[in-house]
Amino acid sequence: MGRAAAEGTGIFTRYLQGLDPGGEPPDVESFDAVVEALRGILRRELRRRGLWTLSPGFLGIDGHPRWSPTPPGGGDALDELALDGYEFVFVDRLESLRAQLRLKPNVDGLVFLNVGHFVYERQRRHDPLGARIFAVLRGAVSQAVGEERLHVAAGDAAVRNDTLLSFGAEGPAPVPAGESELRQLVVPWMETLLPDLVVTRGKGHARLLDKVDGLVGALAGHGVAAFLFKHLVDAVKAEVRGRWAAVFAPPESVDARPLFEERESFRRLIDCVAAELGSLGVDEKTSSFLRALWEALVSWAGETSGGAELNTDKSPSHREIARLLGIPRDRVPGLYEMLGGVVRACRAATRYAGGEVPAGGEMSMDYQERRNRLRRGTGEAVARAVAAATRGGATPRPGDVYVLRIAGELPFEWVVLESDAERVVAVPADTDPLAGSADVVVPAQAPGGALTLRCAHAASLPRILFEPELRSRRLAPAALDEARRRAEGERDAARGETDQDPEYQDAQEAVADAVRAVAEAGREAAGSPGSTELSDHEVTRLLQSWSVGSLAALDELIPLVFDDLHRMACYFFQRESGSHTLQPTALISLLYLRLRGTKNTEWTNREDFFNFAAELMRHVLVDYARRRKSKKRGGEMARIPLAMASKVPVAPDLDVVDLDAALAELAKVDARQSRIVELRYFVGLGNAEIAELLGISEATVKRDWRTARFWLHRRMTAAGET
Repeated sequence: MGRAAAEGTGIFTRYLQGLDPGGEPPDVESFDAVVEALRGILRRELRRRGLWTLSPGFLGIDGHPRWSPTPPGGGDALDELALDGYEFVFVDRLESLRAQLRLKPNVDGLVFLNVGHFVYERQRRHDPLGARIFAVLRGAVSQAVGEERLHVAAGDAAVRNDTLLSFGAEGPAPVPAGESELRQLVVPWMETLLPDLVVTRGKGHARLLDKVDGLVGALAGHGVAAFLFKHLVDAVKAEVRGRWAAVFAPPESVDARPLFEERESFRRLIDCVAAELGSLGVDEKTSSFLRALWEALVSWAGETSGGAELNTDKSPSHREIARLLGIPRDRVPGLYEMLGGVVRACRAATRYAGGEVPAGGEMSMDYQERRNRLRRGTGEAVARAVAAATRGGATPRPGDVYVLRIAGELPFEWVVLESDAERVVAVPADTDPLAGSADVVVPAQAPGGALTLRCAHAASLPRILFEPELRSRRLAPAALDEARRRAEGERDAARGETDQDPEYQDAQEAVADAVRAVAEAGREAAGSPGSTELSDHEVTRLLQSWSVGSLAALDELIPLVFDDLHRMACYFFQRESGSHTLQPTALISLLYLRLRGTKNTEWTNREDFFNFAAELMRHVLVDYARRRKSKKRGGEMARIPLAMASKVPVAPDLDVVDLDAALAELAKVDARQSRIVELRYFVGLGNAEIAELLGISEATVKRDWRTARFWLHRRMTAAGET
């Protein structure tokens, strides 16, 4: 909230509160004040991300040679970006902000968060090459930090531009190497990394991270004691851009001032083609080749013309494309023809003319006219929000999007997938454009604006939490169907490599913690059994009676903890490969039989019991999997019902027998790390709960979890697991 204070806390909140519910545009003075505030936020965000010294074309703002801190209102690059940001936040996302405003006295923090997501989304779209380099380097460096071969000496521990990294664990931070020194040292990397650094996807991504990790580690042998992460990123970007642009032979002259309408239609063209490539119905290899070819062409367009022209006639030869992207030479013409058909269809759908004004279009839109258009658009968005609120009924319907009062401090909305008289299955959603294989991305052009649904975190919540007046929007039927498929276990292979991104993994852990807190608060709000101090005392009493031999106490205990055991069982099955011949209830029955055979166990509290139950469940599944392997049974399976979706994130498919063996190996290396994995991965505890249980700090839990995760990833990859 410090940044909000710097801009004048409440300016955005007051602006939203003052909007006319009848749909009248905001007055010019208020509009200008908000746009000027956005300029200041964006200037700092660009500097923080290292974008201030780059061409505005890398964020889709063409026709300007540089960002310029000129006075606002003159139509410079920063003014254009501020108007784009205004549209993203205050037009596309207005319904959500109004819903949040019913819960919070100040939503300025949400505006700041959305502005950050806006810049990140623009960078990934218009500078795919730079975004790709940053993600790979960050993944490799985070991997080295997790394995303690690199150490964070200063700055953000999550590895960002301001992070200072050193090869020594102790002592004062050494003097970091300069960017020019790093630039000389990374030149030889290009022979090793290109073209893999740009084009590698899927299973090869982990090998690429290991390769970059090794090169970064070798810097110590060249006398580098420390370096700023931003300097390493900038050095690699500069080298890769030069090599990449040379390969693609940019045209001699490029129009420096594409029209605003052309730039907007080019964005729509990119979104359209990306969506169509995912629904062509071709085999996986052809789909992979098409995506690689399309991403290469978009990267080339961004490097040579600021992202407003896509001319395949001037792209590399088929032979060069085949060599660069690893595509068989004889397949390139057919892939170009197939891709050309998709592009032509999307050109027609988006009215993109690639440098020509679409028929019936205006020749230009000056800065003042755009401001007037956005003011009118704001009034129309308010009118739509008011109308949508009055149309909503008292019953949550699939596709409805809510803000939850009980989770008012969290930056999430909640999308309804299913509902009945008592429960609602919903997934959290936010505006962060970083999406993994389990997520569904609703584009900014959709009603209500951009939204990313975190479908791996589906939760069954009490219906009482979904208040009609806090409904913010509705999803399109296609997006709802896609969210249901992802919540039930279907994954998007094209976005699978994002799952390994450390930033994405950290964000998913934060989402899981948030959903856990909401589910717990929901149980308390609904008065669920097992959530009061009385039930805790009763469970402890029964555990103590059972520990001295009373099987009647065990029989009385199981109904009290059945819901918790069932959620834990569902969580286990989500860790299996899509589905299982066992069902959660059957697993609990097998667990009950093993519990009855347990003797001479002293129980201190319910946490001890659930830890023990989780360990027994794991052994049941391992034994069951071993029997199935030995008998070579088939794979007839049934999916977990959506209504029992877990509130904890879904992991990639794993062989439970191999995972059990890997954890046993890890326990020999570091017993505490193995225990942390068990508690987090199998029991579903959060960092704070694990820290309290093991008597260590939360920071130690996070560090051990990250190290163990990298260790297991290497072990499972070597064993042939995904």
